[in-house]
Amino acid sequence: MIITESSVWIAYPKTASTFVRDVLYNLYNVDRASIRKRWRMRGRSMKEIECPELRESGPRYGKPTLHGTVSQIPEEYQHLPIISVFRCPLDRLISLYEYGDWKKEVALPTDLEAIQEHYPDFLSLRFSDFLAYLKQYYGTSQLVVADHCFSLGALSADFLRFFLREPPRLGEDLVFDSWPHLRQSLADVKFLATHRLRDELVALLKEHGFHDQDLQFIQSKEKVNRSQRKQDGYFDDQLTKMVRHHEWLIFAFADEILDGETGAIERSAKSLNVDSMS
Repeated sequence: MIITESSVWIAYPKTASTFVRDVLYNLYNVDRASIRKRWRMRGRSMKEIECPELRESGPRYGKPTLHGTVSQIPEEYQHLPIISVFRCPLDRLISLYEYGDWKKEVALPTDLEAIQEHYPDFLSLRFSDFLAYLKQYYGTSQLVVADHCFSLGALSADFLRFFLREPPRLGEDLVFDSWPHLRQSLADVKFLATHRLRDELVALLKEHGFHDQDLQFIQSKEKVNRSQRKQDGYFDDQLTKMVRHHEWLIFAFADEILDGETGAIERSAKSLNVDSMS
């Protein structure tokens, strides 16, 4: 995560967090010859901190990561506004697949031989098989709200682990007395949308008192750490429907965060209850 004098930036993976990091480093870097910028940046400070990995079991658990969660914000900075970036879940799944971090030995949920019993071509999985792999090994989290139990997909569970004020324990159900209790347990985060990132980033930084001349580079800055798409048509209608059902919670958050809908989470949960009873 990145701590500045005016905010805490949570690096939510595969949502252009590296782009934001580079922007902030560029913005806070003051050349000795830039007397005017040095004057404008008085009182500004920035540092990047690593936190123990809490979201993954296996070799990475407890190891330093730049992808710290809300629950890991140091106490002395917990009064600052929290900012992160949110990306369409379908696009994020494609990016996760193409980036390929899931293939690394340290990222495996069990030994490679055991995985290859189900997926012999694991290191060259097709996209649809990658989604099946995620569901099999990471899609077993349970959300319990007012005695109603809901299954959570990998993205949905990871979102809660990132933005809950208190860190949930891996392998344990996420339990809340009510939907308001769940919402109150989530941090108040200002999310920027990936597909509007440059404009929203400039607007936000202006709100934090930065000057136009110091922000001009953002609009022309190229994307970084970009996954190369090797095919078209990752999702057909059937696969989209399956993912939206399995990852219902993250799509409900997307409706609220990206489109400004209210009550999308409760409506989605109610629909799942109706589906399960029919």
